[in-house]
Amino acid sequence: MAMGPRFKSPLPLAAAGHEVMASGPIDWQKGDVSVRIDIVVRQKPNGSAHASSPPVFMRPQPEWALCAVTVPQGGSVTQATLVAGPARGIGAATFTEADGSTRLVSWKQDIVLV
Repeated sequence: MAMGPRFKSPLPLAAAGHEVMASGPIDWQKGDVSVRIDIVVRQKPNGSAHASSPPVFMRPQPEWALCAVTVPQGGSVTQATLVAGPARGIGAATFTEADGSTRLVSWKQDIVLV
């Protein structure tokens, strides 16, 4: 039914902890033609990483993949550094249907960074 929770955990870190390579399956429903994915990976107290489509993923692509990049936190100008261990993934998928209408599916999931 819904697309969540849908991170393929564990998620690999890259760029010395400044990037997270995130992916997961797409649960296509009848009438869906494309989907935009927006994600946040949070790791307390280290910070968070964000990614958003593009690319737009087209049916029948079986999974999405995005590189989430860390951002400064708490007024700092220094980029956050994530480390191997537990984290929280938050995602939103905006599906576009054949008639042009859209539907939003969101999810949260405990994940592991490696």
